[in-house]
Amino acid sequence: MGQAYTLLIADDEFFILERLKRLLAQEQTDFTLLSACANGRDAMEKIETLQPDLAILDIKMPFLTGLEIAEQIKSRGLPTRVILLTSFDLFDFAQQAVSYRVLSYLLKPIKADDLLHVLRDAHAEIAAQHEEKEKLQSYAAHAQEQELYLFLSGSPLPPDLRQTLPLLSAAPVFRLLLLKLTAADMLPDSTAVVREALDAILPSGSFLCASMSESAVACVLGDEACRSVKDLSAQLQTAVRRRTGGSCSLVFARAADADGLPALCRQALTQLSHTLFYGANVIAAADRPIPEAKPYSFELHRLLSPYFQQNDAAAAEQALRSCFQTLREHASIQNLELLISELFRICSLAAGKPDELMQRGLSYRTQLLLENSSCLADIEDWCVQYLRSHLDCSSVSPEGELTGRIRRLIQSSYADPTLNLPYIAETLGYTPNYISTVFKKESGISVVQYITEQRMLAAKQLLSVQKLSVNVVCEKVGYTNPFYFSRRFKAYFGYAPSNSVHP
Repeated sequence: MGQAYTLLIADDEFFILERLKRLLAQEQTDFTLLSACANGRDAMEKIETLQPDLAILDIKMPFLTGLEIAEQIKSRGLPTRVILLTSFDLFDFAQQAVSYRVLSYLLKPIKADDLLHVLRDAHAEIAAQHEEKEKLQSYAAHAQEQELYLFLSGSPLPPDLRQTLPLLSAAPVFRLLLLKLTAADMLPDSTAVVREALDAILPSGSFLCASMSESAVACVLGDEACRSVKDLSAQLQTAVRRRTGGSCSLVFARAADADGLPALCRQALTQLSHTLFYGANVIAAADRPIPEAKPYSFELHRLLSPYFQQNDAAAAEQALRSCFQTLREHASIQNLELLISELFRICSLAAGKPDELMQRGLSYRTQLLLENSSCLADIEDWCVQYLRSHLDCSSVSPEGELTGRIRRLIQSSYADPTLNLPYIAETLGYTPNYISTVFKKESGISVVQYITEQRMLAAKQLLSVQKLSVNVVCEKVGYTNPFYFSRRFKAYFGYAPSNSVHP
């Protein structure tokens, strides 16, 4: 049996109506009967109220005929499809029936085989209609999210923006929340997680959400939610953490009108990045002062080079941790990015493959590490592990075979949008934590980073060699949101997918 849909029947002949009800009860169909009506007026009222997927209507009924009902269904934009029930050939009405989107017709007396045949065809038609509707709704939601992202980013927008984002016209003032979500390894859709949590807390239509980066989600709250933003922040943080099992840091901004939101978003994003230095699961105000830190040279290459020559992992770890301690005294995202980037370059040179690392996007790796870490201590531990993996490259780990299996599984399954750490773990017969630990130790990158890299490299090949459209490529490499895919692609390669002919 397939997806179940709803059905209404209407006929002014009692025995015909009863036979239809009896056949539907006896035969195995994918339709649930909602109502049976004896005239066209009642049928139309029920269709408006219940909006069944399908209506079987007698072509001749008191008050309203089946064709007249079909006409009203079309003119009012109702989703119900129609099958006409008649005792004569519909040739004379065929043109009208087609214009009113009538699916088919049944001849009286009704035979069970004929009924099942038209219901099977109707089911297939309705299923295709629902699938197309879901695609359009999904695209509209993605388009709205992209418009909000562009708006908060300060990009020029079309004059009808407030028609696309009606909330921006519905309230005089707004609050802005920014959340950074991190999980054990991968969140397929952080925005969906936040939206689901807000749906359980706030009235429908009182907020908008958009992804601002790999793990950062912006929420614009209407007037209704502005009155208790601190309480809401705590509620939302708890709800998100419960759903992901990971951490969630949150930044809230003061109230502002719609035109002031982009500036608030820039301020909040700066604060959100700095929460790495506060610890995990913090709640901070966007205007919290950030101490100014001057650029600092860690001289990491000079510090670590002797230990690479001596293969002294313990001494190298101590030197790296001392750099992180210094970083805490010169706390800035710029200094943190510099330290991580230098570590990547040093380890890449030591491994004898700098070109491969650069090809995979050095800056993007740095960005992913920052976005998928909850606090500075997590980044420090990851970097130490990464360093040790390059110092211990002379020894063969017993988990080397498992890492190869993980790579092969990702390479063969990256097009699956549901591909994530739990799926990989279940497929290979290990716990997610074990898979994550082994892969990071053996490869120096996380599972999510490797999935992203495989998708990006595949996307570039499909765009530049096969000349496929961005939307088609998006689906082929495992993304469901074309706007999110485009942003990930640009972050990785430095240019938009539409310009992928670039070297």
